[in-house]
Amino acid sequence: MAFKIHLLGAYAALSPRLFLGLWIFLLLSFPDYAQKKISSQKDSLERLIKTLPNDSNKVKTLHQLGHIYTKSSDFKQAIQVGKTALKLSQHIQFIRGIYQSHFEIGTNERFLEKHSQSIEHLSKAIHYFEHNNQPTMWGKSLRELGINYAQQGDNVQALKVFLKALKIFEKNGSPNDVGNMLIAIGVIHSRQKDLPQAIHYYKKALSIYISTKTKIRQAVCYINLGNAYNKQGLSDSALIYCHKALTLNRELDNAHATAITLTNIGAIYISKKQYPQAIQYNLESLQILDSLGVTGKTIPLMRLGEAYAGLKEFDKSIDFLKKAEKIARKNKQRPNLVMILQKLANSEEQVGNYQIALQYHKQYKQYQDSLFNEKNTKKITQLAAEYRFSKERDSLKFAQQKQRVALKAQINTGKAEQKTTYIGLGLTLLLLITLGIFYRFKQRNHRRLFIANERLAHANGLLQEQNAEISAQHDAIEAQNTQLFLANHQINQSIRAAKVIQSAVLPFEERLQKHFQEYFVLFRPRDIVSGDFYWVSQIEDQVVLVTADCTGHGVPGAFMSLISLMMLNQIVKTKKITAPQQILTQLQQDTLQALKCEKNPTPGGLDAAVVSIQPSSSAETSLTVNFAGAKRPLWFLTPDQSNIQELKGSRISIGVIYRQPRYFTQHALELEKGTLLYLGSDGLEDQHNQKNEKFGTQNLLTLLLQNRQISLAQQQPIIENALLQHMQEESQRDDILLMGIRL
Repeated sequence: MAFKIHLLGAYAALSPRLFLGLWIFLLLSFPDYAQKKISSQKDSLERLIKTLPNDSNKVKTLHQLGHIYTKSSDFKQAIQVGKTALKLSQHIQFIRGIYQSHFEIGTNERFLEKHSQSIEHLSKAIHYFEHNNQPTMWGKSLRELGINYAQQGDNVQALKVFLKALKIFEKNGSPNDVGNMLIAIGVIHSRQKDLPQAIHYYKKALSIYISTKTKIRQAVCYINLGNAYNKQGLSDSALIYCHKALTLNRELDNAHATAITLTNIGAIYISKKQYPQAIQYNLESLQILDSLGVTGKTIPLMRLGEAYAGLKEFDKSIDFLKKAEKIARKNKQRPNLVMILQKLANSEEQVGNYQIALQYHKQYKQYQDSLFNEKNTKKITQLAAEYRFSKERDSLKFAQQKQRVALKAQINTGKAEQKTTYIGLGLTLLLLITLGIFYRFKQRNHRRLFIANERLAHANGLLQEQNAEISAQHDAIEAQNTQLFLANHQINQSIRAAKVIQSAVLPFEERLQKHFQEYFVLFRPRDIVSGDFYWVSQIEDQVVLVTADCTGHGVPGAFMSLISLMMLNQIVKTKKITAPQQILTQLQQDTLQALKCEKNPTPGGLDAAVVSIQPSSSAETSLTVNFAGAKRPLWFLTPDQSNIQELKGSRISIGVIYRQPRYFTQHALELEKGTLLYLGSDGLEDQHNQKNEKFGTQNLLTLLLQNRQISLAQQQPIIENALLQHMQEESQRDDILLMGIRL
């Protein structure tokens, strides 16, 4: 599936993330696929699926059908098909099919803005594709994860993921994959108002799409360039680019992309105050989105509200804005909600609903980040001074008016001219005193304001010095980060090479299938390479199986596991030692000698479980099983038993020197065919959850007993899902290995 990007920039013109509910769909369709052809393919695939057996080919065909539904904008049906493919893949143990299904489901969940579900599925796909040498699908899964973050307004996390995907695609992807990521990165720069950088990335992507003759992506570049030019105030240039995009999308019969382009053109007309045209384009966009069943209609609804407000039709404006508010709250679109609340406050105020307007304004302020800077400080100081001066001026006017009323009253009572003169002189003196007091008060305020301004200027100088120092520190940190990134990249490359080597020495599927008709291997390294390993070999009629847990994990554990595998090959294949007790004893001697433990006590070692299986001499329906363990047990469940039995290993770790001699104990059993054997490392039982609780041996044994009636292939995903539910957000603490075989 092509990368589904990038009208992100087109709607980023409208807000920091307004467009993100729709921007990815554009690249979903291809110019070679008209709607009739898509419908014909869908019918053919549905008929074919009904005839196929439940195998990997049916899973792949289901994925093809899901792609057709996605191209037709039927995301819900695409998700249902993906879940069917996932269930079938788990049933037949088609591992790649399982994680490809997670990718398909996560992609379509994102189209419906179900971000938490989408991120959960994509995270599983990313983990698998990264650790199984599938860089293209790894890059695509990262791309979809980044889109989720971008749609939720997390620009920093989105850019981090996009840059990682770009590096992968530049090395392993197609030109179109690279172009898609260039647009996504350009959009993030556009959000940060770095328009020249955004235009640079858009034009690089456009040159790629022109060279590959990919019209659908050319349309995306045109509309993103139109957005950038509109932000720069070049609305006429913006309209030229957007109409180029509209022409291409209509030519390609891409309804979803056409709707997005119409909304973007409507936004440009709003900036030009040509509201009727804006309404016309946004209504047409809304009509298309309704016909497609798209729920993310926040942007055209908000733009309709804005356009009607421009025409002074505030009732219609409020109606559309409230619809947009409901969707934004439901989908937790914080940046969209900030703008919608501000516009609702303005429209409610215009119709006289001051209380409602005040509530919207308060909510807007709660979401809106603000900075207290020097300009705000000066304005507050100025407003305070104006307020005090106005209050003093009004008090003086009141005193003068009171004096005039008193004087008029005295004249009206017929008092003598002399008394009137005295009163006039007294009032005059009082006025002079008042003016003197006011003058002194005003001078004092001027001095205070002067001192305050001096302090603010000094503080501003200090802030500028601190900003310069912070900037220098930031540059130094960026340089260190670059060095750390390069060093980490080199280390990871070396470790991945080690993983290839380690994978090569572990038993392949063909070897396990040769010795066991039914089995499962739950193998989850904590890091790229593992300290846990499993080994199998056959000498004459005996099959020897070993599971081991080396000291440590990651690179140290992996080195110890490679040393141990070489020793096992020497002990069993060369020396023909098949008794589990003798294998562990010889392995103990070789390990102490190889690691020079006498000079350097316990530098490393391992715990292990060893089983040998051979036909029984007493009955054809049973097998002879010999077991010896180094601190690791063997669990078994016969067909006629209701409880799991446990054979404990000896309390000896290989590679450890003990004061008193210790010897391994061997157990011999005659077990019926069909008996289940389980052995492995302690990583699963010791895994903690967020409450610091272990998964526990008893919990594992209960889980195995509950699922005894189903096949081992079906047991593995149940055990793994139980582990993931136990861990939740907790990281894996140790390598995990569990093997199950049926005799």
